[in-house]
Amino acid sequence: MNIKREDQQYFGSVLFFKHLILATICLIIFSLLTVAIVLNKKNNQLSSKLTQLTGDGQISGSATENIKLDYQKKFPKLYVERKAKTKSVPEKTIFLTFDDGPSRNTMHILDILSYYDLKATFFVVYNDSEDSKHIYQEIVKRGHTIAIHTASHKYTDIYQSVDSFLEDFNKIFTKIEELTGVKPDILRLPGGSINPYNVNIHQELLAELLRRGFTFHDWNVSGNDTGNSATSYSIYQAVVNNASKNDRSVVLLHDLSDKDITVDALENIIVDLQDMGYSFEKLDGSIKPFTFAY
Repeated sequence: MNIKREDQQYFGSVLFFKHLILATICLIIFSLLTVAIVLNKKNNQLSSKLTQLTGDGQISGSATENIKLDYQKKFPKLYVERKAKTKSVPEKTIFLTFDDGPSRNTMHILDILSYYDLKATFFVVYNDSEDSKHIYQEIVKRGHTIAIHTASHKYTDIYQSVDSFLEDFNKIFTKIEELTGVKPDILRLPGGSINPYNVNIHQELLAELLRRGFTFHDWNVSGNDTGNSATSYSIYQAVVNNASKNDRSVVLLHDLSDKDITVDALENIIVDLQDMGYSFEKLDGSIKPFTFAY
């Protein structure tokens, strides 16, 4: 009877709950250690495979067949040679970039840049019209960087999978090379390298693009020129005010047929930033990118 009474006194007592809490903590710690050991083992296995990557991003040796994914076997010509060295960028440098062209405004943009003897970067989409073919060639002829912004720019299509993105990407890559003789080695993903549409595939997608030698560029200054309330003055303010806070700015603007306001703002942007001591350069594969991805 005494033992039973002592048991009854123990269960539900403060001491019982102390022991229960300690046992729970020990169980949690044991579970976490077990998970950590398993994950560490998997991580070591992955690291071992990654160390077999050669300088050009290809898998070497017998590991090729073991870990090569299906989409890595597609589009065997969709590769570029990565620049060996990263170019140093002087302070107070502006990289003007124009997305979504060619458009009826592209030649106006090119003429303004030519007048001020500046180079910029054009992230283009696919357009098979005769005017667009000429514009692709003119961008290259005038010494600017022609880069890829995907063929269709349709978020719901291109971000379905890595395969769907590569298929779209290969279409514009092939067209630009065919028309200009240039293999574009940089790109800008629609919506940026991380966005709500590619959140489930962005790490895998970016790894595959890097493996193929491509560099992706986001931006750290936007003209906000696609909004319904945008004006040439609001674009000017957004670019100049924000770029003046940085030593190095990648400026997002758009090359669209219905955006005359971007063209109207461009000259004032150039003049005022030059007066503030900024110089303008184009992006290429040797420039360390500003990216959202991590």
